[in-house]
Amino acid sequence: MLEDRALALQEYLQKHARKYYAELETTPVTVRHTHTAWHRSSTHYQFSLGAGENVRRVVVKTPPLAEAPAQLSATTDPATKFRIEYEALVAIHEYFNTIQDARFAAIRPLDFIAAHSGVVMEEVQEPNLRWLFAKASRLQPWANPGNLYECFRHAGGWLRAFHALPRREHATPRDTNAQDYFFAVEKFTGFLAEALHEPEFFGELARTTIASARGILLERLPVGLTHGDYALRNLLIGPNQRVRALDTQAKWLMPIYEDLAYFLVGLVTTWPQVLSQGLAFGSEALLRFEQEFLTGYFAREPIPWETIRLFKIKIMLLKWSANLHRMQQSESGLHSRVAKVRRKLLHRFYRKCMEGLLHAAPR
Repeated sequence: MLEDRALALQEYLQKHARKYYAELETTPVTVRHTHTAWHRSSTHYQFSLGAGENVRRVVVKTPPLAEAPAQLSATTDPATKFRIEYEALVAIHEYFNTIQDARFAAIRPLDFIAAHSGVVMEEVQEPNLRWLFAKASRLQPWANPGNLYECFRHAGGWLRAFHALPRREHATPRDTNAQDYFFAVEKFTGFLAEALHEPEFFGELARTTIASARGILLERLPVGLTHGDYALRNLLIGPNQRVRALDTQAKWLMPIYEDLAYFLVGLVTTWPQVLSQGLAFGSEALLRFEQEFLTGYFAREPIPWETIRLFKIKIMLLKWSANLHRMQQSESGLHSRVAKVRRKLLHRFYRKCMEGLLHAAPR
């Protein structure tokens, strides 16, 4: 028995399937619900649209059925958020079709179902970069991840192309100057100092970082249309290491280093790496992946290593704060004891990574 929303979406797709795919126009279309996936900030419904031998698969992304856990930062209301995401997908798909680079692709959006704030998009059956990256860890020495270095170069190139996407009407400048950077560092270190009862460590971290940033950051930083969640899990890898990205509202114009640092911090703070305390991937391997990604982004331009290091510190503080905030909502009993172990491992690993960033030799 389908739940009410899935049934309503199925009925909607039954009425509109022919306008998505011309090859479905001549024969009766059968719409079948195949799977529902629940995520913290959304629910995904998968459907197959069949007409004779022609079968197409689509995904409808909607707001979560249950109220999502509280977020550390402000969020957009679901109705607005999902419409903006649909409009962003349309712009991205049109743009990447225009540039016609074989290294890159984009998700094809099909419709927006206003009654359910549902984004209808073509399902892409390709592995994500997180899955391929995990196969390259020391924990899976038997696995063959393929040409992973080229995947990372193309991921950097995709992001560079995305940052150059024509400015969208609702895109708003945010955190575009050095003062915004100083404020963010002070905010996150203040939160962590109080929550972890370590005012000396985080106070010194803030002072050292801001002092370094004053001598490096320009008052006005180079900006681009920001993805906001450019992470391993949101990059799909197709034939010939072709890259396409998911899950963006493309609503902010921010320093390009935000997306770059977000990706690179995510690269070194995967849960296998946290739980193994850095044993899943060696430092040399991670540096090579970082180099390939940044080479893909900057191409023949010099890589601004020190600026990127500063933004990695900021994003590390952001992720540390967000993880801590979520863990503080843990339930009691056995779950609480497991959460305490995870929290201890996470804090130890993040502190180790932060000290590595603070004392890194100039590159």
